[in-house]
Amino acid sequence: GSPTHAARRAAAVAAVAGPRHLDLRRALVARLRALPRAGGLDLAAATAPLTAVEAAAIDAPAGTPLPAYLIAKAARSWDASLDELIAQRVLPSAEVLAQTLPQITAVVRAESLPDPGARAIYAAIYAAFRRRRGLLLVDYQHQVRIDELPWIRALEATRPDPAAVAPRASETLAAVGAAVVRGYPQTITPNKLVTELAALATAAGLRLPLVEELAADIFMGGFTAKFVAAAQAAAALLGGSLYARYFAADPAAIAALPRTDDPTSPAFAALCERRAGGVAGGHRVAARGVVIEQAQILTTHNLALLFGLPGVPAAIAPRALAERTWRWIVGRLRRPVPHRHAELIRLKNTAYAWRQLVFYLAFDDDVPGFVAWARGHLARADPALAARFAPALIGLELAAAGVDAASPAFAAGGGRVFTGWTIGPHWLAAP
Repeated sequence: GSPTHAARRAAAVAAVAGPRHLDLRRALVARLRALPRAGGLDLAAATAPLTAVEAAAIDAPAGTPLPAYLIAKAARSWDASLDELIAQRVLPSAEVLAQTLPQITAVVRAESLPDPGARAIYAAIYAAFRRRRGLLLVDYQHQVRIDELPWIRALEATRPDPAAVAPRASETLAAVGAAVVRGYPQTITPNKLVTELAALATAAGLRLPLVEELAADIFMGGFTAKFVAAAQAAAALLGGSLYARYFAADPAAIAALPRTDDPTSPAFAALCERRAGGVAGGHRVAARGVVIEQAQILTTHNLALLFGLPGVPAAIAPRALAERTWRWIVGRLRRPVPHRHAELIRLKNTAYAWRQLVFYLAFDDDVPGFVAWARGHLARADPALAARFAPALIGLELAAAGVDAASPAFAAGGGRVFTGWTIGPHWLAAP
């Protein structure tokens, strides 16, 4: 008879007085069955509260809303822009976007085929091909590419003008590139997404040297020729910038790298090894990872190429991206980890995000203002972490003041370059 007991019983009565979720689910299914199976949903209409007719059929009040989890499931078929789907967390990560993007790429690549049946077959084959499991192969081999399939070659031969698809592909590539950077500023482009971006670039007639993330455990010690092209494109964009100074990326040394027709570039591999402190890949995974990370720094792991697409810089707010990325880094570093391996993964991912943050700040005019804000944000969130992370922020300040990370003044001033891979204990690891 206590008030607490009465409140709990009233809440229980209210919970069972409403319509069953089973009935609400059936109402949603009936709505979806009445819609065309081709195309996406108008989510607002498909998930609106029950009409009077629907409510009467299940003995529920008119206007009863659908549960949030049912709306989330229906949102998987939402017909909306990429930016909207990303903002509403329908596509919560770059990996999920990479699984979805083949639907767009397939239509773009198929639409200039003259026969409707051929377009449908091409799009279906493309989507099915992209669902296969991706493998990283040794000795610089690659899996069969879609253009190598004989039935795709036969369909391509019917295309009257191969260049007709280029304008639409170029427009789509720029839109996707901007959406990726705006939606996931802390995340490097996963390999499946790189594959789709490369497919759109090829359809657009562009030769973009998009690079994949290499697996340290099977790294052979060399980099293919496109890593040189990617690094040189990044150096042309970032030479003399905050990014180049913080990571001591010498644009002259990168520009001097020879481009050859050989499968790999020994000169680029040697440069990465020198930057890694003379560590060769060897048999230790950590040593290989250190070298690979230097390649990611020099190429910006595709960020420079995405920023070079028409219209992308104008669609990006670098300071806002840097602040979002910093909040993500702080949240991730404060999260408890269960074991040492999880700690290593966390440090690697936050270092990758930090690299992207420095890239965004290369296009911002007030880096000292950002550092002051970031330092205050971190101090309020976690004073102990703020003390550990201080050298990286000092390094950012020094680079903004014109000090190169390779200069003795950088270390003397207390600056440090934050990278993820290390041989031995990491200086940022929790004590």
